[in-house]
Amino acid sequence: MSISELLATTSETPLEDSFSAQVQKCTEKETKGGKPYLEWDLADATGVITLKIWNNHPQFHSAAETVPETLIQLSGQWTQNKYGVDGKGWKFRVLTDEEQKEFLAGDTTTREKQNSDWAVVVAFLSQIDDPRLKALCDEFVRQFEDRFRRTAAARKNHHARRGGLVEHVAQMMRSANAICGVYPDLN
Repeated sequence: MSISELLATTSETPLEDSFSAQVQKCTEKETKGGKPYLEWDLADATGVITLKIWNNHPQFHSAAETVPETLIQLSGQWTQNKYGVDGKGWKFRVLTDEEQKEFLAGDTTTREKQNSDWAVVVAFLSQIDDPRLKALCDEFVRQFEDRFRRTAAARKNHHARRGGLVEHVAQMMRSANAICGVYPDLN
């Protein structure tokens, strides 16, 4: 299950399922009564959620030690209300190496879109006339393709997910190409 599927299918009725996510941020907070709790910002290629981890959770201390960028699987009963997603009886574990590779590849729909967008980026780069700029872009792609393809374009709003930078750049290149149709002297 993806985060977007979790958001679309949960309600106040518990849903038993598991999902994988990257811990983007772990924030230590206190309740009004002075008890500690954590907030995890979790992301996958489809979305972002914030999950509260109360101090009586069996894995509270493990959660507090989990560093940002850790890839995990969460299993339990999930509900959603006006405050967001909440879990009951849930547990987490770090993904295996094979699971991490699969997670980083994204879900099928997103992966296909991002592969298509990457092809657009490469096609536009191949059309650059200035040899110095073309060489610079080619070297950038050679050195940073993997990281570029899995980086989010923003922390919030559109494209704020793994691989969102490719989607954003392809969209901006399409926009620039449309402007070039009106201003033919541009390349």
